Amino acid sequence: MDYRVLSESDLDRWQSLENYAFLNTASPVTPAQLPRLRGLWVAGEHVAQLEILPLTLETGHTQIAACGFASVATAPEARRLGYAEELLRHACTEMRERGMGINILYPFKRPFYGRFGWATFMERRVYQAPPASFRSFAALPGGFRAASYDQIADFDTVYRGALRGRFGPTVRDESWWRRVLTARDGTPHRGYIWYDPHGQPRSFLIYQIIVEGANRRLECQDIVALDPQARSQLFRFFANHQDQVGMVRFKAPADAPVNLLMPDPLECTVEPHFMLRILDVPTALHGYGFPRDLSGHVRIAVHDEWIRSNQGTFEVEIEHGHAQTRRLPDGTPADISCDVRVLAQIYSRYLRPRTAAAFGVLSVNNRKGLAFAERAFAGLAPFNADYF
Repeated sequence: MDYRVLSESDLDRWQSLENYAFLNTASPVTPAQLPRLRGLWVAGEHVAQLEILPLTLETGHTQIAACGFASVATAPEARRLGYAEELLRHACTEMRERGMGINILYPFKRPFYGRFGWATFMERRVYQAPPASFRSFAALPGGFRAASYDQIADFDTVYRGALRGRFGPTVRDESWWRRVLTARDGTPHRGYIWYDPHGQPRSFLIYQIIVEGANRRLECQDIVALDPQARSQLFRFFANHQDQVGMVRFKAPADAPVNLLMPDPLECTVEPHFMLRILDVPTALHGYGFPRDLSGHVRIAVHDEWIRSNQGTFEVEIEHGHAQTRRLPDGTPADISCDVRVLAQIYSRYLRPRTAAAFGVLSVNNRKGLAFAERAFAGLAPFNADYF
């Protein structure tokens, strides 16, 4: 087997597998994208591929370097032979050697990635209602302005302020913002920013009008607000579309009580989103950024059959929010013990340590260690509005 970066001569095969796997016409590979493409060759045949995305994620207290895997595909004639697993294993090894502690991806099938140590680490609430459901929100002084690439700085000001404290939001540079603001066909999404009477950006939405037969729906890519007043103006914006669309749909963090604001509760479903894989336990914990008022230690035993270097007991020593992690000798008793997937869910704050213990997926040998872990991994629910 040969795992390597793709060259220009491999791009026809890349496009062919991309189109076949995802049933779309893939955009041409850009010069900037080419170094991120990886492939697996068996007996000289290109059988599997993926793209590695360099990411920076918010942790709630700091930012951490991460990587994303996208466009994971296997040739139809080479499926169920273990090549996708080999591709993922090579890519994870490469990322660990480059100092990455965590990876995220959007799965085509969650049990497939779960076998290799990925775990769902966030859910999003999906709200849907006719525009008339938002009529109770009154217009306030200030106003909306159409916005696109020239307003990236204002979008980013609101985005960073509103999602502060959460694990998972992508730190968006200008190129990522252009990606968010651009539809698959290359045309800009619609974007509007609400400015207060002092001209300060306070909320925004990025959306499309989806036409399905005789039905039209306002579908939000991003909807973000810094405060209750700014949020109310987004809902007022929806109400003003009652003569244009029959339905509005948007997504919010799992702990955002949107229906608390509504006279009549909106239809709401919960959808799982990205999965998280801890590639290297010490690196992931060292870069996490714990609460600054936290000092102490906890010993965590991790079970990981797929990345064997993660298997063992680790002592996490935290001083004023900064962590040092070291591997302990085999047989050293741990305060808490869990599978690497459960650790990923605790790490992301999707799952509280006490809840994990109550549901039997985390073993507790020291109640003080559990209490310390509960403080260390406390915070808002994880969220990410992106997709790849």
